[in-house]
Amino acid sequence: MDITLEKIENLIDRTNASYTDAKEALIKSDGDLLKAILIIEENRENIKMNSKKEKHKRNFNKFITRSFTLYKGPKEILSLPLWLTVLIVFLSHDFIFPVLVLGLVLSIFTDYNFKIK
Repeated sequence: MDITLEKIENLIDRTNASYTDAKEALIKSDGDLLKAILIIEENRENIKMNSKKEKHKRNFNKFITRSFTLYKGPKEILSLPLWLTVLIVFLSHDFIFPVLVLGLVLSIFTDYNFKIK
């Protein structure tokens, strides 16, 4: 089938695709407008999935590289990877609440501080 300017413009109007994307989709679909629409929608879904994967990958890398650090004044006392801190909190859920309360009281009334960096 012919790939005319009218078909490309029609596809652009229906899908809001760029000229290049519309033309490539029509070429792949041998000029079939319905197949071209499906190709464009499939490409958009692939782009969305790739951006979600990249976002999850960045967040995972941040989680792995960050650390929970405890300070007394300017001196660093303890530094644990954040993933290990979360694992400890998750596994010790029975007594973690009193430990958290104690940690907050210590950080408020003493020179202890903690940071996630």
